[in-house]
Amino acid sequence: MGIIGNIFAILFFIALAFAGLTSSVSLVEPMVQYFIDRYSWSRLKASISMGLFFYLIGIIALLSNIDGFKEYLTWGDKNFFDWVDHLTAAFMLPLGGLVMAIFVGFVIEKQRVEAILKPQLGFAFEAWYFSLRYITPVAMFIVMLSLIGIL
Repeated sequence: MGIIGNIFAILFFIALAFAGLTSSVSLVEPMVQYFIDRYSWSRLKASISMGLFFYLIGIIALLSNIDGFKEYLTWGDKNFFDWVDHLTAAFMLPLGGLVMAIFVGFVIEKQRVEAILKPQLGFAFEAWYFSLRYITPVAMFIVMLSLIGIL
């Protein structure tokens, strides 16, 4: 593609950088708001603190894959990056799904959920709601046990 290919490549990676930046803002915002509400920090102080914290975690994760630092950042058979990945994939994601299913299925009133979803789901709402309450929590627990290595 010649010079046009180089221009598209540059534009693609700029767009990718903006996508990553906006995603990271949405991930950090709940913690920023927590520190604002709990400790009365300013938004600037909370944002900078959380940004620096996760920046340092990212640096440690990157260093754990470099030969010079790998031996210091490896515990058991996994380095720091692998431990964070395992913790996220095996515990946090299934646990988040389990908590959401229980919250929507048992804490929020059925009428509120039905008012929001019945227009989209129609007659399938009852089957979906039954699945959310009784099948999904069991399935998410089994998935979590499987990812942990118990099953």
